[in-house]
Amino acid sequence: KTKKTLKLGSKDPAIPALKRRLVFFGYAITNPDDVFDQEVVNAVNDIEWTLHMKPDGTLHPSGKVWKFLNVTCMERVRQLQADMEKMRWFPSQFEDRYIFINLAMTYFALVDKTQNPPYITSFRTINGRAERKSPTMRDKIVRVILNPSWIVPPTIFIEDKVTEIRNLPRYQIQYYFDSHNYEVWNKEFTRRLDPTTIDWWSYDASLDADIYIRQKPNYWNALGVIKFELTNSFSVYLHDTNQRELFWEPQRLLSSGCIRLEKPLDLAEYLLRGTQWDRAKIEASTLKPGEVADKSIKIDLANPIPVYTAFLTSFM
Repeated sequence: KTKKTLKLGSKDPAIPALKRRLVFFGYAITNPDDVFDQEVVNAVNDIEWTLHMKPDGTLHPSGKVWKFLNVTCMERVRQLQADMEKMRWFPSQFEDRYIFINLAMTYFALVDKTQNPPYITSFRTINGRAERKSPTMRDKIVRVILNPSWIVPPTIFIEDKVTEIRNLPRYQIQYYFDSHNYEVWNKEFTRRLDPTTIDWWSYDASLDADIYIRQKPNYWNALGVIKFELTNSFSVYLHDTNQRELFWEPQRLLSSGCIRLEKPLDLAEYLLRGTQWDRAKIEASTLKPGEVADKSIKIDLANPIPVYTAFLTSFM
């Protein structure tokens, strides 16, 4: 432990012990001296990314990295035990084809043991933030939807959209809806409504859930251009996103519960192999920037694939 901030070139009596700990964790440290060298910077950057921090290669005396390095063996054992308890509710043997999403690490993995050699792929996800967590569950993908529309869920409608609209002057309401490709529909989706005729300032969304906001299919739709439909009762599914730049952020617990995928086209190509929907047709059929559609393309899967989600911190 040290009381000063360490960065590239720093010297400190605590650094040899720090280097021994990094070697224990598997990092390549070749010089055991008291200098905070580039190898230490690389290791610290990697740990910061794992802890959902923006890497800066600096070790702060009261920061998360020091705390991570000083966790005792028994504390790690208890962490593993907690994750083992979560996994106890999953099957002891997974299927030959399955998807596993670690919600804590915001990573997607697909395993297919029916292929020779087995097919394995992984990439980043964005999933539920603390107040809108993605659930731990076992489900399955049953349908691929190209160019999905987005029906704003009740929580987002009440807490986000109505508040946004109320902060607008009346003359900007139509522009707000047009620029986002939003529409207002009655509860039964039989009648489209004019958003400028609704008194949003006195509307009690928590009681009057008799209207919905729908976003038409387009490249900047909240679901992006591909949605993977599940069967759960939480209205949670996998999808593309209109905020594709966020996959480069270390902290990706950002969504309202659904799980956004870094490489949705890759997953669609895998799920639809053996059908008319090859990669070229999928890409040709999805909307490009500036394009808007009225309808989606729904493709049922002949062979649904299981999906498992769990918040496993011990992967860190």
